[in-house]
Amino acid sequence: DDLDTFSFHVSPITAINEMDINKLDIYPNPFSDQLKIKTKEPTHIILTDIYGKIVLSEKIRKEWVNTQNLKSGIYSYQLIKSQEIHSGILIKE
Repeated sequence: DDLDTFSFHVSPITAINEMDINKLDIYPNPFSDQLKIKTKEPTHIILTDIYGKIVLSEKIRKEWVNTQNLKSGIYSYQLIKSQEIHSGILIKE
């Protein structure tokens, strides 16, 4: 027999850590010339285009991030704060 045998253990979920939406928010989506990022902790934003190229990477010093130089399209974002990374998709008009 050429079959491989795999074994694994599945544990039930005992707790879920939920993101406190009052501590982190990014909007509007779709956006145009600026993104507003509401956070109570130091945060770093990374925007990548559909090819995975980093088009914006900066530490957030104020609520508004200038996005005037970005072309219209779909971007993925990562917001990095403390030991957490939050990610999603944004659309620039």
